[in-house]
Amino acid sequence: MRHLPTLLITLALSLLPLAATIEHNFPTDWQSRLYLPEFIAQPDYHTPRFSTGTYLPQAIRENMTLTANHNPYLLTSTTRINPSITVTIEPGVTIFAAENTALIVDGHLIARGTSALPVTFQSNEKHPLNQTWLGLMAQPQASIDLQHVSIDNASPAISCLPNSHVAISQTKIYRGSVGLFQSQTPCRLTDSFINGPTIGLISINTVPQVINSLIIAQQAEITTSSAPTN
Repeated sequence: MRHLPTLLITLALSLLPLAATIEHNFPTDWQSRLYLPEFIAQPDYHTPRFSTGTYLPQAIRENMTLTANHNPYLLTSTTRINPSITVTIEPGVTIFAAENTALIVDGHLIARGTSALPVTFQSNEKHPLNQTWLGLMAQPQASIDLQHVSIDNASPAISCLPNSHVAISQTKIYRGSVGLFQSQTPCRLTDSFINGPTIGLISINTVPQVINSLIIAQQAEITTSSAPTN
């Protein structure tokens, strides 16, 4: 029995050529008995239209005016306009947003284009799978004033939260899942056009104010509901 370990080692060494022969003749035999998950990397669809331009900061802490001379403006991460701060956007300005970013307004946003030179918000992504961004969001006590503005692929394009003030006129909103979202306080939509979102306007606990405007949506132009406010 003292020589048993030596005998076992000798036997194992003698069987190595046989194991190699079996592996050579049946190279996938062991794989058929063992489940190995395949990890397939998803392709990177992020292909920005613009990689250089005027970058908007994450927080805007002082009054600012955006001019067409500095186009394109790039929203690479969510930007917040601080309370009491006013951002003014002049005609012809183009703002390109990265996927899932938003412009959150705690202060005041004034975007006034012209029919010839609208202010334009759109996705900075070329690939359709990455073009959704989160639009303009008016927080409580904030204000947004839009005239001759075009917004594309934002979901929602504009959010009007309780006690905000949002006036939208001569503005065009395209695609996305929701054109306007309003809760307790309505967005005032005048002489405007919403075309192509899944739902044109979602209104919770408030009456929509749609004046001389056209909404064309895939599922519903306007949906209203009452929800608990507390």
